[in-house]
Amino acid sequence: MVEGDAEVRRSSRDEWQPLQPRMRIYKGDAIKVAKNSYVDIRVKNKYDLRLAQNTMAVARKRKGKMINFSLEKGAVIAKVINRRKLAGFRVTTPTSIVKVTGEAFMIDVAEDGSANIAVIDGRGKIISTKPTEPEEIDIYSGQEIGVRGDKIIKEPRNISDRVKRPIRDFVR
Repeated sequence: MVEGDAEVRRSSRDEWQPLQPRMRIYKGDAIKVAKNSYVDIRVKNKYDLRLAQNTMAVARKRKGKMINFSLEKGAVIAKVINRRKLAGFRVTTPTSIVKVTGEAFMIDVAEDGSANIAVIDGRGKIISTKPTEPEEIDIYSGQEIGVRGDKIIKEPRNISDRVKRPIRDFVR
């Protein structure tokens, strides 16, 4: 579903074209979501994704059973729709690699590349990619954590209502 304006750039082309409902997304395709818009994508009948306004994401080659994409900026919310086919996600941001398995999560990347990761149900492993010696930390259901520049903010914290609200609205 496309609400508002969104575009796709196929991996084999340079030009952007309007993203249409039910349009298939392939490895290497980039998606750009405009202000006051969002895009809902079903991934392999396993997960539903919502790309929020001002989001830029690129579908990548799968890593084993994990869905793999890069999130340049903006936010993505994911929820499981088929628990029997539970896989996981590997999301690359400008400052981190996020591996998440679970039923609901959100990753939000700011213009400066910093990222906030929230897991409603499941668990995640966050690996910072900027320092010479990458850091890793695990987070669990009900927690969020941020990656700013070259470091992980060390202590996972309870998810704030501001972050929880859009996730809960999508997961319902």
